[in-house]
Amino acid sequence: MKHLLFLLSVVLLTFSIQAEESTNADIDSRYEYYHLKYKINDDLSHIETHEKAEKILKENALRYKKETSVSYSNSIQKLRILDAYTKKSDGRIVKVPNSNFQERKSVEQADDSQIFSDYNTIRILFPDVEVGDTVVLSYEIKQSEPMFPGYFSMSAAFPKIYAYDDVTIEFDYPKSLDVDYSVREMTKREKVNGDRKQLKLSYKNSSPAKSKRRNYSVWDPEQEPGYIFTTFKSYKELADVYGKRAIPKAQVTEQITKLSNEIVGNEKDTKEQVKLLYEWVGKNITYKGNCIGVGAVVPRDIDVVLKNKIGDCKDHATLLQALLASKNIKSTQALLI
Repeated sequence: MKHLLFLLSVVLLTFSIQAEESTNADIDSRYEYYHLKYKINDDLSHIETHEKAEKILKENALRYKKETSVSYSNSIQKLRILDAYTKKSDGRIVKVPNSNFQERKSVEQADDSQIFSDYNTIRILFPDVEVGDTVVLSYEIKQSEPMFPGYFSMSAAFPKIYAYDDVTIEFDYPKSLDVDYSVREMTKREKVNGDRKQLKLSYKNSSPAKSKRRNYSVWDPEQEPGYIFTTFKSYKELADVYGKRAIPKAQVTEQITKLSNEIVGNEKDTKEQVKLLYEWVGKNITYKGNCIGVGAVVPRDIDVVLKNKIGDCKDHATLLQALLASKNIKSTQALLI
């Protein structure tokens, strides 16, 4: 079983929370349940349904648990809030009123906002939340096309320092779909129902462990309970699929040739040319993410990058590759896993 943890966050769902110290005695909240279902269609579009309930155990949790947000790409996804309420400690239900939903739309920002992102965000403020109460949210996201044509991948990790009383992850997919999956410290159950297959993963961690870490700059999700579910069969296949849409973006154009000549000037040494081109891209192209639908895994057009002097990691790499090629310097982009 190949462990294909593709660190392209828009391709993989990573359910994780910034780590902090906790013990079973001093945790400030706990997930009473977290249920996630994926229904994958024949064309690899899918519907995902989230249901979660988190109980507030301490006062300091109120400031960041009484409010939450859900984001979605308005070009390839549709979001529907199914339910949202505060469950009081005595069992009463206090529904989230319409006034407590606020949607921030990308199109409401600057005129060029969608050069950065087409993600809309709905902020939800739970009413009358006190220690001992539970905030409950369920919603559905329909995605009209996969991030990579013909492929589907999802991943999640559940840090051991958090309390999860009931976690279930379900995949419902065509029996003909060739999938590969890896499970870490979760119970799995499979069944076939006609031309569909179901995979159900379960997990609970009622007594979370205390973390002794002080440095969280690097986190390895494969050291935590979780799963990877993918139709990719190898790292090479992932690279090839990425490159199919990325490599054509690095074509040498008249604009690229002119720019590389200006940057390099009279320098003839190849190593110095590489240095000059690399430093120019790093200094002149400001980092800005690309979260516009499948743009999260496809570089922007080079003329857009140059016109706006912005780009993310794959935009930087694509522009540099084109500049190098204009000087007959061969280069290859690398995906970091």
